[in-house]
Amino acid sequence: MNNLYLSVNTSARQFESERFPTIITDMLEYYSFQPEHLTLEITERFLIKQSNIEVMNKIKNVGVRISIDDFGTSYSSLQYLKDLPIDELKIDRSFISDIDSNINNRKIVEMIIMLGHQLELTVVGEGVETKNQLQLLKQMKCDRVQGFFFSKPLPLEKFIQKYAKTVGYKR
Repeated sequence: MNNLYLSVNTSARQFESERFPTIITDMLEYYSFQPEHLTLEITERFLIKQSNIEVMNKIKNVGVRISIDDFGTSYSSLQYLKDLPIDELKIDRSFISDIDSNINNRKIVEMIIMLGHQLELTVVGEGVETKNQLQLLKQMKCDRVQGFFFSKPLPLEKFIQKYAKTVGYKR
């Protein structure tokens, strides 16, 4: 499964556990999953506590990727982008939903993509629901996209049935 990547929403409560980095490391080992194929998604609000940042650094040192989810909706600060060990920005769906009709949102999305690229971060557009949104994000050179345009959330078994061949999964 070399081409399977997994992103997991992570709660502040999980990061507040001092055992969390060990749990992540143990799970990676148990499932023989490459750390660089795992991305832990955190929200901006979570970044306020220094202890959370220390846990982030421990997890990052294992090779796991860190993503700021819903970027632009909470306590957006360029300080986070400058100082934190992050790999990815996920542009909140509220900016994507009307990029084809709201020029201000389109400009914001373009600027986030350019800023992310200047900082050598992967940029993900969340909430893509139409072909037009996808085309605009491609034109803006957004690295990745996700949303209902591709698939609604699926239980694991349905995901395996639908995508097993694509990701090289064998039972």
